[in-house]
Amino acid sequence: MKQTLKTLCLTAALSLAASFANAATTAYTDPVGALSVTLRGGSDTYVAVPFAKAADFQGTLSGAPTGAGLTRTLSITGTPSFGVNSFQNLWYVQFTSGVLAGRYYTVASNTATQITINIDGDTTVSSAGSTDSFKVVKYWTLGSLFPEGQTAIKTTDSEFNAAPTEVQIPSFSGNGINLSSGRILVAVDPTPALGDYYWSDLSDFSIADDFILPPDGYFVVRHYSAPSTTFVSSGSVSFSSQTTGVFARNGGQQDNFIGLARPKDVNLSALFTAGSPFVESSDEFAGDGDLLFLYDNSIVGFNKSVSKIFAKSAADHSWYDQSDFSNADTFSVPASSAIIIRKLATATPGGQTTFFTNDKNY
Repeated sequence: MKQTLKTLCLTAALSLAASFANAATTAYTDPVGALSVTLRGGSDTYVAVPFAKAADFQGTLSGAPTGAGLTRTLSITGTPSFGVNSFQNLWYVQFTSGVLAGRYYTVASNTATQITINIDGDTTVSSAGSTDSFKVVKYWTLGSLFPEGQTAIKTTDSEFNAAPTEVQIPSFSGNGINLSSGRILVAVDPTPALGDYYWSDLSDFSIADDFILPPDGYFVVRHYSAPSTTFVSSGSVSFSSQTTGVFARNGGQQDNFIGLARPKDVNLSALFTAGSPFVESSDEFAGDGDLLFLYDNSIVGFNKSVSKIFAKSAADHSWYDQSDFSNADTFSVPASSAIIIRKLATATPGGQTTFFTNDKNY
């Protein structure tokens, strides 16, 4: 897969440690970068955003998370002074050290001094300990990533008319393989001069400006016709691990849709850290373990097949291209790639989630 459509520009920014006067309002500043992606006319383009918004707060736990059920509450070292529920729903907590490093959780609510997160079934959150560090970051949404005036996504004058461009969201929570898109959204600009631009979800025609784009996911831009456009993403370059929950289904294989949220190409052998639970095949020919799929944006078309399928061999723990069984350890996975991990079925009733970690290579 050639990286012919992307150009990368990383620029040094403010100090990694920002001074702050008030914990509720000050953003922690990583280096910033920008990445340009060509969205091909008459084609689907797969896009992962390799940058996050600047963190609105960073801190450390003063003890283990507390609570039960669907949420856990984080107590924080020091004396933060948050606005009540100022981080609710559109922000996430990402751990940057400790056993949960790289994992992220949506903020359910916050008080002036504590943050409560939705754990999405991950009860291991309670294993976080005192001095584990974390940051609070606002999600990218369709409205913030593609605001009024943007030119990457072609607009329609009504969500009830055929749109020249769709943004398709994978079925992140669907069961099975070869899944259809989970959601389809369009940018609507009825009267450009009046500033009445918005995003619409075609499943129910609701306003979708706050539709969340997960930091470890990707989306598909479908331009139904020429011309091509350019999407330039910019933001904070993450120096934290990226950890993604990957689900294995009881009763059949399961596709997991993952975006490589890194602004730099990475060799396949370094894509996941040691210990990431990718089930290896018997050898390079068998293909009887987990599989990793990649898309190639240089290929034009709709509903494209994956361009590469890889398996990892238990014989030598190397990666192999399943098209010709050549060693693929040094295959370069382009920045901001869309990846599918197809997990083998598990015998665990109800299925099993394991965690894959990608560390920075810059």
